[in-house]
Amino acid sequence: MSLSKLESLPNEILCDIIEKYINGVDLLRAFSYQLNQRFDAIISRSQRLRFNFIQCHKDDFRICMGLLPAYMDKIEQLAISERETPGQVQAFLSFFPSLTLFRQLRTLYFDFDCGIVSELLIYWALNSLLRSNIETLSITAVNMNNGSNIEYTIR
Repeated sequence: MSLSKLESLPNEILCDIIEKYINGVDLLRAFSYQLNQRFDAIISRSQRLRFNFIQCHKDDFRICMGLLPAYMDKIEQLAISERETPGQVQAFLSFFPSLTLFRQLRTLYFDFDCGIVSELLIYWALNSLLRSNIETLSITAVNMNNGSNIEYTIR
């Protein structure tokens, strides 16, 4: 039995693997703009991507923030969290204050610390969801004080 290499798989199978099984963070880190035109074309041709930034290394996060605008119309699932990555939500919402920029977004996992993230950024992001096609939303907020405007936005 011979071993197959990733490069020997047909484009259709690679596209299916990318859309269904690979985290967009890993995809961009490993393949995007790595001098492989075939993989760049397959990634560009993909219709659905999912990005899970939970426990994402800071360097990988920075790389993704630079490359993400090229893939915003393809992202269906997005997970952003402050847990073990302090400042990630603040940075993400500073780049993308309105989540309506992600036109295909259907699932959002949003975990933030009110003591770290700007209330105004959270407010804009959550209100932008009213104009989206979101189907599944999970919000976890910690360190909310009683005078917070975020409480009224979330309820």
